Amino acid sequence: MNNRLRWLDCDMHMAEPWDLWHGYIEPEFRDRIEELTDVPEGYNPLTHGPAASIRDIRKTRLDLFAPYLSPDKKCIDAAGQLRAMDREGIEASVLFPTIALSAPRTSSPVAAMAVRRAYNNWLHDFCAYDPTRLKMNAVISTLDIEAAVVEIHRAKRELDAVSILMDPRRDGVAFDDPLFEPIWAAAEQEGLAVDFHNGLPGQMEGRYGDRPTHLFVHASARPVGHMSTFMELLVGGVLERHPRLRFAFLECGASWVPYWLFRLEEECDKFRGMHPGIDENVRMRPVEYWRRQCYCSVEVGEWSLPGVITTIGDDNLIVSSDFPHFDSEFPEAGSHFMGLPGVSHESKRKILWDNCARLYNLD
Repeated sequence: MNNRLRWLDCDMHMAEPWDLWHGYIEPEFRDRIEELTDVPEGYNPLTHGPAASIRDIRKTRLDLFAPYLSPDKKCIDAAGQLRAMDREGIEASVLFPTIALSAPRTSSPVAAMAVRRAYNNWLHDFCAYDPTRLKMNAVISTLDIEAAVVEIHRAKRELDAVSILMDPRRDGVAFDDPLFEPIWAAAEQEGLAVDFHNGLPGQMEGRYGDRPTHLFVHASARPVGHMSTFMELLVGGVLERHPRLRFAFLECGASWVPYWLFRLEEECDKFRGMHPGIDENVRMRPVEYWRRQCYCSVEVGEWSLPGVITTIGDDNLIVSSDFPHFDSEFPEAGSHFMGLPGVSHESKRKILWDNCARLYNLD
């Protein structure tokens, strides 16, 4: 990065080995790994994507990421991750999965949690290579809420996680449903941030699945999903009931936030008389809840960012390289962000480090 500002990457991905579960999952599940994860032997993590069309795009960038692969070429190991961070100018990063994003493929609550425990144990060992720079984001299955709560406590107390990422449910349960209350309480108790990353891919695939490319789903799933999620947290009273809980909305820019805060403020005011619960659940303006406990990652080329800062400020914005995904700007992500016009050096400093350190409770 062509500057000396510190960068704490809020959402850096990995290229983990396809067989990570074999060494970490409980023995009774070991023979069912491919069934549970849909990751076959020899899978190339550098070509991973949510659709074949995206994997095809990624193949054009394999040479760019190849220098960071492990000696056996099965993954990007911790040493390679740090080399990539050095190349991009990233001092520390919160790590998110790639092949493990869509695993498990099982509907069994017991098996799903076993897959996630195994991944979390693997990631803990990965981060142990340099815990000052590699920060753990634990993935939590929500098919068994009681087991999820146990894993949240373990993630903080035994694995040194700084945040949790919940598997998206396919049953349409909204985040303000009482089902999730134990998860919110546990994360708040442990001081762990909650990351929203996947959006609503299932719903968008149902609408656009027959399109010739994956652009429609990739463009819509996260912003539409994040808007719905924030609305549920706000109007459903989750933000009011859990004022110390911090949420991160990742990988679709921040330009949706000012409009949505305005829209929800207008709608809550109009419907208060019809829905008395709004008075109890939404006691402040939506923008005040946002400033108190919500964060959003910006895109490194987001030319509309000056307008976002003008309307909602720069204290709740963070930024990611998105390494090593097909749409990452690596190794020029930092340079592109620093080159954004109309954004002050002070705002860039806060977005690169201060805000992310506060979100993840890092010094």
